[in-house]
Amino acid sequence: MKLILVLLFALCVVLAGCGSQMAVNNTSTTNNSAHAANTPFSPTPVPTEKPLSLDEEGMKIGRKNFEDQFVQCGDSYYILNSGYSGNYYSQYRDVSFTLDVDPVSEVDRMNGLEWSGRVTMSWSYERSAYY
Repeated sequence: MKLILVLLFALCVVLAGCGSQMAVNNTSTTNNSAHAANTPFSPTPVPTEKPLSLDEEGMKIGRKNFEDQFVQCGDSYYILNSGYSGNYYSQYRDVSFTLDVDPVSEVDRMNGLEWSGRVTMSWSYERSAYY
C-alpha cells in the first residue's frame, strides 16, 4: 500500500510539472523569483558511454551468453550437463575467451548482416562428476 502511494505521489508530481516551467539554481545565494519564473528548466545532460565497436559488442554478447549458463565460484565455473549416462556437473578453471571474426560479404550487407563471428571459450582444467 505504501509503495502504491509513493508511486501515485511521484506520478502526480510529474504530471503537475509537465505544463509549467521550472528553474533550478543551486549556486545562487539570493532569491530572485522573477528571474526563476522566466528561466526554462534545463536538466543536466547525462554522460553517454562511447558506443561499442561491432567486435566489442560480439564479445560482450558471447560472454553474456556464457554467464547466463555457467555459475562462478572463486576461480572456477560450473554447469549442469545431461548426457546418455545421466546428469553431471562440470567444473572449468582458467577460462578465457577468443573472438573469431568472419568476413561479411557485400551480399550479406545488402541482407542486413553487419557482423559475423564466434566467441570461443577455452580452459586449462576441467573435471566432471555424475550424480
